[in-house]
Amino acid sequence: LGDMYHMVDPDNPSNQVTALLQGTAKLPESRANDVAVQQWVNNLQQKRMEELHLSVSSSDFVQHFERRKESTQSSPSGRHYGHMKVIARMEQSLVRDTIVRIAATAVITKQPLDRWLRCTQVMLDKGKGAYIENLRIIQLLEADLNFMLGF
Repeated sequence: LGDMYHMVDPDNPSNQVTALLQGTAKLPESRANDVAVQQWVNNLQQKRMEELHLSVSSSDFVQHFERRKESTQSSPSGRHYGHMKVIARMEQSLVRDTIVRIAATAVITKQPLDRWLRCTQVMLDKGKGAYIENLRIIQLLEADLNFMLGF
């Protein structure tokens, strides 16, 4: 952040955290035309839930993963559907609530989790021969991303 650290410094009584979140912060002249800084400020701005029509809960998580097979394949991160099914069945909802809040925050702020940026593409034989036109291509995404895409 360099010359902009004072704007977010929690120890600075005149920091501009609220202004940044509202999109009204005054940037230093040296950074006013910096495209990367403009993008950063835009990404920091709070998004309203009504604006995005996103309402997801712990019970939605349970309903989603109860219906899935444990053997369902997911992405390269190693977070298997079986893990999500166990979390959905847990009596205590802390882990489930945390996963839902992290995923919802990523969607609301338009900042996907790093592991959501990768998928695995698999080509499956439809049983009609080994020609490219006879193959089915599927993408394996993260289990929590698939969950969020359902809303």
